Amino acid sequence: MYADAGNMGKIMTANKDGSEPHQLAEVSGFVFCIRYSPDGRRIRFDITDPKIDSNSIWEMDADGKEIHRVFPSWKESFSHGCGNWSPDGNYYYFLAGRGNAQAIWVMPERRSLFGRRAKGPSRLTSGPLRFNAPIPSSDGKRLFALGEELRVELLRYDEQARRFDPYLPGLSAGPVDFSPDQKWIAYVSYPDMTLWRSRVDGSDKMQLTFPPVRAYEPRWSPDGSQIVFMDVRFDSSWKIYLLSPSGGSPEVLTQSNTNEADATWAPDGKSIVFGKTDKIDIFSNANAAIYRLDLKTGKVSSIPGSDGLFSPRASPDGRYISALTIGERKLMLFDTNTNHWSTLAEGEQLGYNEWSHDGKYVYMRGSRGSAGAVLRVRIKDRMLEEILSLKDFPQLSEVAAGWIGLTPDDAPLLMRDRSVQEIYALDLNFP
Repeated sequence: MYADAGNMGKIMTANKDGSEPHQLAEVSGFVFCIRYSPDGRRIRFDITDPKIDSNSIWEMDADGKEIHRVFPSWKESFSHGCGNWSPDGNYYYFLAGRGNAQAIWVMPERRSLFGRRAKGPSRLTSGPLRFNAPIPSSDGKRLFALGEELRVELLRYDEQARRFDPYLPGLSAGPVDFSPDQKWIAYVSYPDMTLWRSRVDGSDKMQLTFPPVRAYEPRWSPDGSQIVFMDVRFDSSWKIYLLSPSGGSPEVLTQSNTNEADATWAPDGKSIVFGKTDKIDIFSNANAAIYRLDLKTGKVSSIPGSDGLFSPRASPDGRYISALTIGERKLMLFDTNTNHWSTLAEGEQLGYNEWSHDGKYVYMRGSRGSAGAVLRVRIKDRMLEEILSLKDFPQLSEVAAGWIGLTPDDAPLLMRDRSVQEIYALDLNFP
């Protein structure tokens, strides 16, 4: 039993040697974690919906019929998956939740004479560890799981000495942005995704946002009086907010129902450039474009010719806007004097473009073969060069932890993986 690599919505079956493959079912979305029930009568699998970046558990008969969701109206979590039956088929263990709220749940499989379950799912684990991959032991008395404590370390790359140095030691943080006077920083604590403000030495810390807000990519206004950031919650559209560095309630900037992201200030502080998309998955055929918000009037206007682009960044002098294409193959450049887009750089996969403070370069994350790299392209002649290979640099696979930034002297900042992972055995004692 497997999902077709060419069409991840097709569920296939074949002999053990791979012969005689044929399609058993086809669903909408990407299929993962296909499991037969112990009695062989049912099949459960996960479907990932790229539109909302979530998983759900589905079930069908062994012949591919009667396809349905296992939790059609469950309100505890909209994202769940990676399930496994107990050997006797009486219990079903699965993951539910996202981020710090992710936990292992169990659902009794025994049913009444009327075909109803005796009770709904129950939560088995809660923080501070985040558990993954629950697998029952062969006798059903234990549950094995991977427990992980996520943590990162900020490192500054010294290009002249070709070495990494700790930055803001003791903080598990990123992304980071610096105030215009370079006396303060705004940073996202990882993995709880809360926004903080402190002095550049880490003193005078103040927490600015609280759950359920999941802050990302804070940016100081040119006068240092405000911070714009993204709220990237799992269960709702992404939004951009304004917030005072002294605290208070975040102010939502638009009433749009689409995902908003990657807010960047115009140098005069009068407007904000940001992206909109109908899907979080930027590798799919998303409808994306770039817009400008006038902070005085509240008017939102589109940047000409920006369809299919996201992740905008305004240049320090305000003349240019850099942005990525859907699929992350090209870095584009918009000239506000001519209203014309042109290709600035091309690569296998590009991301996190950042302007140098003198406006001469755009730094970005890229791929060179199987290894990641920090690249930069010179605006004058569009020469692309590799600054740093990330082949041996440990980073979490989560998108949020792949961020790169720049210090005020344009040294690259990266988030190094410092997580702890161990295998745990949970003793089970069910009636």
